[in-house]
Amino acid sequence: MITTTPLSKSVLKTVFEKTDIYHCNSFEPKWSLTAYGSDYNNVLSSIRYEYLYSCDGFVTSINNYSTEPSRIFEFLKHGDQPLTIRHKLNMVDTLIDTDMKTNLPTHISIEPKIKDKKVDIQDLYHNPTDYKMIIHPGFTRMNGAIFLNSPLRNVLIYINKEHNVQLNNHQSLTKINSEQELVKNYIPFTDLKNYEIDFYIPNKFPEIDKWTFDGIKHHNGTKTPVLKSNGIKIKPFKEGCSVHPSDNYALSTFITFDKFCNILFNNKIKVYIEKNTKDKLAGQFSSNIEKISLGYFGNPNTIRTKIVSQNSNREHYMQLKNLKRLKNISKQKSEFYDQFIEPLRKFHEEQTQEPSYYINHLEHWYIEKAEELDEKNFELRNDKGYLSQLVKDNNFKGIIAILNKDCIKRDRTFSEIIMCLSPTSAVTRSEDSSIILINCNHQFWSTGINYIEKTINKQFFMI
Repeated sequence: MITTTPLSKSVLKTVFEKTDIYHCNSFEPKWSLTAYGSDYNNVLSSIRYEYLYSCDGFVTSINNYSTEPSRIFEFLKHGDQPLTIRHKLNMVDTLIDTDMKTNLPTHISIEPKIKDKKVDIQDLYHNPTDYKMIIHPGFTRMNGAIFLNSPLRNVLIYINKEHNVQLNNHQSLTKINSEQELVKNYIPFTDLKNYEIDFYIPNKFPEIDKWTFDGIKHHNGTKTPVLKSNGIKIKPFKEGCSVHPSDNYALSTFITFDKFCNILFNNKIKVYIEKNTKDKLAGQFSSNIEKISLGYFGNPNTIRTKIVSQNSNREHYMQLKNLKRLKNISKQKSEFYDQFIEPLRKFHEEQTQEPSYYINHLEHWYIEKAEELDEKNFELRNDKGYLSQLVKDNNFKGIIAILNKDCIKRDRTFSEIIMCLSPTSAVTRSEDSSIILINCNHQFWSTGINYIEKTINKQFFMI
């Protein structure tokens, strides 16, 4: 039985008295436009740029974490800060793993600028300037949903009753009228059915959470009280009985990230493609990078020529050599630079030969180096026995990507596809199997047990 703490009763009473609450089991990312303040194509380009090319993006930063110490230091430094590539990769994996239905609901409050009316939820997309919107807790989940272009399946929407605005009936919406209807949307990490949820926020640090009053969190921008789960404990209560997903969130991000990096840097990515598609695939992946650049900067070449090249590891050696050529450089500075040039030179030479690091801005390289499969072998790409042989040929380590001709129609970059690899599954595939990602490190390939497969939502490709 799911119950709530005594202090939660007053919180729930107040929130139900002051707000109308709806559960949404399919909240389309484009419905969040009011919170992002732009049209959806611009928002999507912005989030994709953030996930790929920002300072903590996959393309620009992943090579910084090729060693376990580098990942540990990053974890110790940033912890549960949500902007790092560690968190981005964990969020992608979490959303794919849960089919976009996260353990805790994403909380959204809405304030319509026009009062006393009924509105359709899709109006949030068609007329976003007619509303105010706050997303919290769950803003990073919404960012992840936009990156995956897939609807979140566990969302609570709050509207202050003072606005006198109701949401029209919609297939994704259910009105929440009671504690019993509410709590079933909180899914802790336990198979046990008896647990207690605490919605009372003690607000021990008012300078941090200054919009918590009488144990209730408020969205100041929309003048709306919302619920936040402060704790979930299994019954009977005892030491370590907490099963709140956030208790282990930071550690789980590290475990996911560490496994992902161990797979990525364990071997060069091996790519197999359908015969006679190499040139078109390479051109498409290159074009897809330009499309993000065009959507974000208004220039198709900015990412390729400026952002990525300036942050790429393989550029460091050349930058250091150029520093040495500067006139009037002091002897002390010159000697300081000398200590780095030799190891960087060796690193640079290794990269220009047979790179095993992630080749970030040279995504087309993976297609140019891909092995073409004849029609007979390509049709076997769903056969576990055939995949096992490919994994064996790859020495049971690293990533194998199998891409068919339908990828020519996709607007995703090669890096975005690699980001969807789940480090805990043997295979991650698109719904139509046009893309198959094999985790060669997974125990199934060497033991034949614990086969796990995850699916990338088809909406990921519909951009």
